[in-house]
Amino acid sequence: MGIAQEFVENLLFVAVSGLLFLIVVIGDGSDAMESRNVFGRRDRRHRRYGHGRSR
Repeated sequence: MGIAQEFVENLLFVAVSGLLFLIVVIGDGSDAMESRNVFGRRDRRHRRYGHGRSR
């Protein structure tokens, strides 16, 4: 039972740390992209053209 418990605890630790790492990376990445306006401009243009076509 001890080995199984350690395995489960390690799995939980890896899963939680991985999720936190992904959240931090995605959050920093989106903020950096918005501040640089590299992908922001493309998204805005596509959204404007999309609205124009829909209307």
